[in-house]
Amino acid sequence: MDPQWSEYGYRNTGLARLSFRLGFRNEINTAVIPMRFNDREGNRLLLTWDAGRPFEIDPVDLEIATAVGFDKEWKEQIALPMPFGIVTTPAHPAFDSSSGPDQQGPRLFTLNYGKSIGTSLHPIKEGYVDAPFKSDKELIQSVKRLMTITQVVVTGLLKAIIVLRKIESILPRRITLRGKKITRIPLLPISRIFALPPDSPQELTLSSFISRLAVLLDRSLEQEISAQGEGEQPLLDSSLEELDRLIKVLSRLIKAPGEMDDFVDLISWDGENSLHKWKVLVKDETTQTLVSPRIMHSMHQLGVTQDYVVLMDTVFKLGAEQLLTSPAPDFPVLERMIRRLIDFRQSDNTVLYLIKRSDLNASATEVVAKQIVIPRGTAHFLLDYTNPNNQITLHCVHNTGWDAAEWVRPFDQFEDTAFPGIVGMATGGTDVNLLARYVIDAEQGAVVENKFADDPQKDLTWMLALNAVCQPDGVTPPDRIKNIFWNGWGSHGDLLPEYIQKLNHPAKHRNLPVDEAVKVATLGLPGTLLRLDTDTMTIGDHYVFPPGRFGNSVQFIPRKGAQAGGDDGYLMCIVNGSDDPSTSEFWLFDAQNLMAGPVCCLGHESVKVGMTIHSTWVPEISNRSAAYKVPVEQDYNEKLDRIDRKDELTPLFKQYVYPNF
Repeated sequence: MDPQWSEYGYRNTGLARLSFRLGFRNEINTAVIPMRFNDREGNRLLLTWDAGRPFEIDPVDLEIATAVGFDKEWKEQIALPMPFGIVTTPAHPAFDSSSGPDQQGPRLFTLNYGKSIGTSLHPIKEGYVDAPFKSDKELIQSVKRLMTITQVVVTGLLKAIIVLRKIESILPRRITLRGKKITRIPLLPISRIFALPPDSPQELTLSSFISRLAVLLDRSLEQEISAQGEGEQPLLDSSLEELDRLIKVLSRLIKAPGEMDDFVDLISWDGENSLHKWKVLVKDETTQTLVSPRIMHSMHQLGVTQDYVVLMDTVFKLGAEQLLTSPAPDFPVLERMIRRLIDFRQSDNTVLYLIKRSDLNASATEVVAKQIVIPRGTAHFLLDYTNPNNQITLHCVHNTGWDAAEWVRPFDQFEDTAFPGIVGMATGGTDVNLLARYVIDAEQGAVVENKFADDPQKDLTWMLALNAVCQPDGVTPPDRIKNIFWNGWGSHGDLLPEYIQKLNHPAKHRNLPVDEAVKVATLGLPGTLLRLDTDTMTIGDHYVFPPGRFGNSVQFIPRKGAQAGGDDGYLMCIVNGSDDPSTSEFWLFDAQNLMAGPVCCLGHESVKVGMTIHSTWVPEISNRSAAYKVPVEQDYNEKLDRIDRKDELTPLFKQYVYPNF
């Protein structure tokens, strides 16, 4: 790295990579979305993730082709004086290859949304999403008081420790504590002063915060006592100093609530022109006024049918704890405490927003959505394209007791398995998942039918993460989905730390109690492939991966002449194995006979694939020929002008950014 720019470097902070001078990296690492606006251009490919605008790549050489939309066409979650901000979008936008009711031709539909400071603080303050909502002003004031009082406590303790250290230097003495000889004056366990809560997430009150702080100090002191024989520096002082720094950073953010607001913009793009936006509004039942929806988790996905656009507040959390989850990597006890303070339990419900496509007039700037609440949370869903009698058919998996936005941390603790936790992997489920189908009267905004698939042995539907359906041309959604192929990750004790068990213990609508789920995870269940018959809502076929094999990123590959939404074709999975983790294989299954196992396993010593997520398939590819392109230099020169740091950053961009992109 050029020493001139050493302070501009990036570091891992959980899901995010952050530079305190440049901002957040757009990782576009979640999904690959095929688009076909016309036959002349052929298939185009989009890369997406939840915290950045999407980018197009060339389908052949996979090089970045262009951003979708200029930076100024997107609104950031919070306006920061840095060139790379956070733009929250769906990782799963929806492409409609037909002209739609407006007869405007094929379109990509996506979203740009954000949260107010009140919406962001509510689940952190209460400990779970579904708690009664307090006013934004009350939430901000209560958190400010909490930060102020905590900073006073931490500052006071730091001063007291400085005095104690000075006394030690003047009057050193050797004592024995817990069988260890030390030369420190031991502090009394601070937690004895307070009534300690269970070691799990709960409502963030002043007493619970201070109690958890007391636990932190006790554990830091214990580590310090244990480390003194090895000549290490005191951990208590360092932990307090780091906590003091983090509180000051949080306090500065809390003081700028006006820079964040609740908004949801529905975006339509024709692949050629500027983005078209509609501000989404819903009726507030209390005030009977139109307001922006409060998005409590994330809008990880949206869906499009012939007549409607369906938005979902998916139970896939996206907040401070996910993006900035490693603020103090040298202090595991402190990081464990921070997670408990700012993390929260996901909702027990799914919130849908239905928008009539006929209301999406090119001259309009706003659109009103109907809001529907369905019991049980959902992260991924599918839709039948047709809407007979104005009815929407929605297919989904309810992931009760499983939070796909959590993952195993280095400081996690395990008591139910002899194996170490797999750091970085998504945490396991505390309940079996539930396959569901809903029929929704879109005009009335009500569910008129629901049906669930049964897993009699409760051994096939754990961690159902990814799905695949038959799309013969790769882009056209099926009028009616008859078969859905789901990829399950199984149940594993080394993915279920104590924290996750306690976090999801209160989840409603359970199929199994947490204790039973933990027993299943301790014994272990392998991953699965399932074929769901959506007519009968039964698991018509399935495959169980052998022990030591992890199959992921399921993708449907149709046979010639296959019917959309059917089962005539193959399934491809990327498979990794614990016996040789340095290599990966591609397993091919007959979609009409999963139980027979793979018909082909492709591998080579040079194929080494890490953890993958979503994949895609198209019948043919060619080099990108579309004319649409956002000029990088023009795009970011305009951004640098807006943040008033052009003189500082222009040399960096001219030397390292513009020549390479």
